[in-house]
Amino acid sequence: MNIHTDTHRNLAEALTPLPAGPASDVHSPEEGQRQRGSSSMLRILLLSGLLAVGGLVYWRADLPDLAALSTWAGRLLDAEASTAGSQANSAAAVSPAPVSTTSTVSPAALPVFSRPAEITGSGYVTVQDYASVFAKYEGTITQLFVELGDHVQTGQILVEVSDPGAQFALQTALIDQGLAELRFETRRIELEQTSRDFDRINSLLAKETVTERATQDAATALELARTALKQAEQDMRMADLKVQIAQEHVDELIIRAPVSGIVTQLSARVGNSVLARVDTIRDTDNLMVITDTTSVYLDAEVAETNVSRLRVGLSGEAVLDGFPDQPFAVHVTGISPVVSAERGTISLRLALDTPPEGMRPNMAARIRIALGDT
Repeated sequence: MNIHTDTHRNLAEALTPLPAGPASDVHSPEEGQRQRGSSSMLRILLLSGLLAVGGLVYWRADLPDLAALSTWAGRLLDAEASTAGSQANSAAAVSPAPVSTTSTVSPAALPVFSRPAEITGSGYVTVQDYASVFAKYEGTITQLFVELGDHVQTGQILVEVSDPGAQFALQTALIDQGLAELRFETRRIELEQTSRDFDRINSLLAKETVTERATQDAATALELARTALKQAEQDMRMADLKVQIAQEHVDELIIRAPVSGIVTQLSARVGNSVLARVDTIRDTDNLMVITDTTSVYLDAEVAETNVSRLRVGLSGEAVLDGFPDQPFAVHVTGISPVVSAERGTISLRLALDTPPEGMRPNMAARIRIALGDT
């Protein structure tokens, strides 16, 4: 008995087209189409199942027989599709043609995709006015009058530094100043005495009681006295200058606030030794930093693709990560002349109109700039 022949026969019997119902059962073309569609679907499902079973049972059967089975099944499906198409054409001839609801859209009616009407970016809060406080002369910190976060005014005492050498230099300069004043006074007295002697000799010369030589000697002594007084005067001025230098050194040991603001960084500690400003290698070796919080602004970066639409005066909104529920208004005051090649961004400087209380420098922010064009 040929197993493959029996299998083909069984498949053919199972896939015999189902008899169509009486004509009286078809009430309308639409119902007939639904029945024909259901019949075709049932046949396709049955064919797929039988093919799967046949392939599983006869896995090791000859490949030519399996290929023939597949070819026969394909022909059967094509015949079924042709029958369904003919029936559909007959139904279309009986029933009126449906009205098409598809409308032709002209190219002018297609939507034009526009560029976003706003620019977004991120940045940080920065300050324009701040001052790093250094010690002008070296010494040891003996007193600290401020703490981190304190508000200070210009000229307020911040730190006191001790330098015994500066005090000794001031005392020495004061002594030299006193000696210079004494020398000046001595030379002044000598000049007065020499001047009187010169006048007396001149009067005696008129009476011919002294020689011409004595008169010349008196005149020379008077000129020497005048020169000595001038030298003493210069020495006294030099002594005064030395006192001023020594006094300035001592005065600078009391460090005062150069600007008004908030102490945002404090590295000074009582007992620490500080270097003179000229000996400081790094700018970070400061005693403290005072920041003027009234001069804050926002530096943000946006994609360089927006550079053609950027201009000074655009307004927008910013929100700080530290105050996410307090957005505030900003406006563009500056645009960087260069673009970052590494990040593909351009920097903007934004003025803050109504920033939230408690805002601090270096806080992160997100911005959104509104555009007038699209």
